[in-house]
Amino acid sequence: GVKNSFEDRGLNTGSGVTQAPRQPKPRPGGGMGGMMGMNRGPTTPKADGGKATTLLKAIDLSWNNGQIVWDQFNPHNEFFSVVPDEFLFISAGSGVKSALSLKSEVTSGLQEILAAFSGTIRPRSGSDLKFQPLLRTGVQSGLLNWEQFTRPGFSRMGGGMQMTAQFNPTALHVPDEDSHVIAAHITSESDSRKVNVIYVADVDMISDWFFMERRQGQTNLKLDNVTFILNAVDVLAGDKSYLDLRKRRTKHRTLKLVEQETDKFLKQRKVEEATADEYAKESLKKAKAALEAQRKAIEDDKTMDEQEKAIRLQNEQARIERLLLVKEAKIEDKKKETIAISKKKTDRLIRETENWIRFWAVLIPPVVAFLFGLFMFFSRVNRERRNISADRLVK
Repeated sequence: GVKNSFEDRGLNTGSGVTQAPRQPKPRPGGGMGGMMGMNRGPTTPKADGGKATTLLKAIDLSWNNGQIVWDQFNPHNEFFSVVPDEFLFISAGSGVKSALSLKSEVTSGLQEILAAFSGTIRPRSGSDLKFQPLLRTGVQSGLLNWEQFTRPGFSRMGGGMQMTAQFNPTALHVPDEDSHVIAAHITSESDSRKVNVIYVADVDMISDWFFMERRQGQTNLKLDNVTFILNAVDVLAGDKSYLDLRKRRTKHRTLKLVEQETDKFLKQRKVEEATADEYAKESLKKAKAALEAQRKAIEDDKTMDEQEKAIRLQNEQARIERLLLVKEAKIEDKKKETIAISKKKTDRLIRETENWIRFWAVLIPPVVAFLFGLFMFFSRVNRERRNISADRLVK
């Protein structure tokens, strides 16, 4: 169903972060040779170490290749339990009217764009180039560093298994109350420097999945990713003949009440997740302090000679490390359990809200029609009675 459609895109929460800028290119070779461990030569280095330094310098942009953007805004309630916050639904419903720039011919008239594991960009200080944001996240968004959204793992690359980074679905998301730019149009206003670039910080913006979804509509999403890219190409090429034609489609509208109630539940979930993370950190800190106190007691023990103390300290250090690993695992499990319970509660509350609104949506129209019918009936009877002569009435 919906979940499989998203996972077929290769961006599910359990997949390796193989396309990340900080990851090496896949080793050459594949097929049976790669599976049997052949072709294990060194990986091909990326230009500028995956930092795109030369390109960014040429167009005066700042971009951190070790950060991704997340956004808790999701106008599609049926996808809450399917897609993570790293899937960005870019639309004016996020609370940012300029989420899809109204001033640019590339984005004006578009309704919704989906990005995933995207970076964020901003103009460099002192730049003389014009920086026009095209796509922005909502205000309930933030950034995750490489160490937060990844964890060590293995992935099949170049036909064999290689150590790589895996996406970490339990990373803590704390909103920074800011809107992050993920695409912008950079142009020069002087004849001495010719620049006309549209930079998009998401390599998946125009993957095959969007073309398939546009043709087949498996998830019932009406996304403008393909239109956005086509418009961008046309604007850069100076051909604007098809821009207005591509924007003509049915206006997608959402239920404001559902969005408002859902937003409350999601904010509460973030608070509960932050509380669970803080509790985990505090518990681990106390555990380390207690074990450190035991080690300190051995150091201060005057009844032991230095050799015996060194042996005891070595044994105690090994014991402490083992206990810490166990405690860390238990604390992390408790944190994950709390977050999972919070997510389930949020999903349940959202479903209850939807069912409540659906109930009244089904009940109110016939009740209103019935009451209106009664009103018309009695009004008609009353008018007829008023037109009857008094001597004709039964006494």
